[in-house]
Amino acid sequence: EAERRNDDARGALDDARELARLQQRYAETRRRAAGLEERRAEYDRCREQLARARKADLVAPALELRDEADRAHRAAGEARDRARASLPPEL
Repeated sequence: EAERRNDDARGALDDARELARLQQRYAETRRRAAGLEERRAEYDRCREQLARARKADLVAPALELRDEADRAHRAAGEARDRARASLPPEL
């Protein structure tokens, strides 16, 4: 009878220890989830910034072409103005 009670008590102790371990694990998981939720706004901001950077990367070549065309246009206008300035005045 004593051995049976001892075995029952050990089983109950093992069950209590397992329950305590699971409760501790659950509490730690809840703390981690709360910490992640606190940083969610920063995560969302970084994700949005990354999305904008990817979009900008797609249009960067077109913007470079536009800038190059703008420089060429200004240079052509300046060359035209210099050429006109070298012409004799109209009578």
